[in-house]
Amino acid sequence: MGETGGEDLLNDHELMERVKQGDKEAYEVLVLRYRQAGIAFSKQIVKDEYLAEDVVQDCFANIYIIRHRYNNRASFKTYLFTLIKNRSIDYLRKQKETAKLCNLDELSYAASSTEQVYIEKERLDTIYKYLNQMKGESGQMLYLYAVEDLSYDEIARVMKQSKAQVKIKLYRARQKLKLLREMEGEV
Repeated sequence: MGETGGEDLLNDHELMERVKQGDKEAYEVLVLRYRQAGIAFSKQIVKDEYLAEDVVQDCFANIYIIRHRYNNRASFKTYLFTLIKNRSIDYLRKQKETAKLCNLDELSYAASSTEQVYIEKERLDTIYKYLNQMKGESGQMLYLYAVEDLSYDEIARVMKQSKAQVKIKLYRARQKLKLLREMEGEV
């Protein structure tokens, strides 16, 4: 299936089953599918683009190394984002330095027109502007919910909290976001 590109049509669990058997092309499809989203999520925690790239690269390398341990109890995306969150926190502990807020200078878009690219960039810039003002878990949860479109259950697994806690914290974060927007006159 290698040269036909058929791996792109497989779901994440099927790809991981192939990766478990040593299929490097299936692994590359997963990396390409989730690398940018993983970096964006890690940047919410570490606040540094280069460090986020390192975190995601380490996570993908670790996934390949321990591929035989993978089980499909949760979605691959949930599994990956949990690893990224934990590794990002580990990096911060090791670095012991405060990182700067991230910028979205290098986004890749799969849009069909220049206008769509511009609209999407403006939308993401606005989202990231407000997410960068949110502290800690609030920003991370909003990112997972609004940008990565994870369910409450998936966010709960990634953040290692109950679904009820996630709902409450997301509600509070949305209220805080609403206040920020009102203060800037964007409502």
